[in-house]
Amino acid sequence: MYRIILKRYHLRSNKRSRSIMLIRYLSSTASLHRLNPSLKDKAQISANMPPYIKELINGLILSDAHLCMMGQYARMQIQQKDKEFMQHLYNMFKPLGLVGSEPEEYQPIHKESGKTYLIYQLKTCTLPFFTELFELWYKAVDNKRVKTIPFNIGNLTNSS
Repeated sequence: MYRIILKRYHLRSNKRSRSIMLIRYLSSTASLHRLNPSLKDKAQISANMPPYIKELINGLILSDAHLCMMGQYARMQIQQKDKEFMQHLYNMFKPLGLVGSEPEEYQPIHKESGKTYLIYQLKTCTLPFFTELFELWYKAVDNKRVKTIPFNIGNLTNSS
């Protein structure tokens, strides 16, 4: 199945502006997930999540990743200094339809020192799977959601 994506680009040269249309053909359903994922696609991705990826995601949430609600579903966000590690995660997640864009460079400002530092940020798509994890990992405390370690953490990070 092929899907056509049209994009309009504006070009400026010598005080004239014109727009051109570029056509992109997408034949892979995995590449369609990020562009316009339907609820059915999101449910299918969540249901077909391999056990090793579930373990990896729970391990990431235990360390550097966090979940946030984005409307109906949650997504995972990871920030790291190690560019190669972030690219490796992207390469693992992309074929499964979990991410769309590659890790982005991000330069936050340290509140106390005022210095900037370079980190890489990876955001997943919003999925029912991440919403389930959000409910498991985050508990309401004083009208805020606080990350807490689930009682069944051993089952979440070990499939054997």
